[in-house]
Amino acid sequence: MSGLLPSGRPWSSRLHFNSGSNAAVVEASWVAHVNGAWTGGASALQALYPVGTTIAETKTEELVLTHVVSPGFTGDKLFSAVQAFDTVTLPGTGVGDSVPDNVAVLVSLRTAETGRPNRGRMRLPGPILSLVTDSAISSTTAGKYSTAINGIRTNMAADGHTLVLVTYKLGHTLLPVGRTINVSQIATDEVLRSERGRSKRRKAIYV
Repeated sequence: MSGLLPSGRPWSSRLHFNSGSNAAVVEASWVAHVNGAWTGGASALQALYPVGTTIAETKTEELVLTHVVSPGFTGDKLFSAVQAFDTVTLPGTGVGDSVPDNVAVLVSLRTAETGRPNRGRMRLPGPILSLVTDSAISSTTAGKYSTAINGIRTNMAADGHTLVLVTYKLGHTLLPVGRTINVSQIATDEVLRSERGRSKRRKAIYV
């Protein structure tokens, strides 16, 4: 999913799913459940953002594992083979100024296995300034993020699409490219982070 910040700067975030359905079918579920997470219930994400923070598009890409042989690289790579899009208009409804563009909410994607290769992260834009104290959001606000994203996870699963982590390149763990592992838990860090990387100056507090 992608959209704009109040400054006009674009933002985007993504999740991966295993599914036996084609891209169009997965996209139909994705746009519906992103809409639900943004607008529905007590944990609706729209209330955490000013009007200028929007979701403008959802997109589903079907990834294909291909063995590449070239002068500069030989090995397996994931390529986008098919894409499906939806244009949406989902503005924030919160009242107040936004935090700086480079501030992000870090959502942890956890699996049943231990170790860094079995944990993932999703970054979302930082919320309205009134929800932030000493560079952190409250456990209540963090819980709303976790509830909303977990709602996407469970609703997509009900449609036959399982949230997973995907290995994109062969690293020191030697996990094969294209390997997936199911995400079983969602938790949100109360401490706000940079969109480009995690600051280790403060210990994470997950809800």
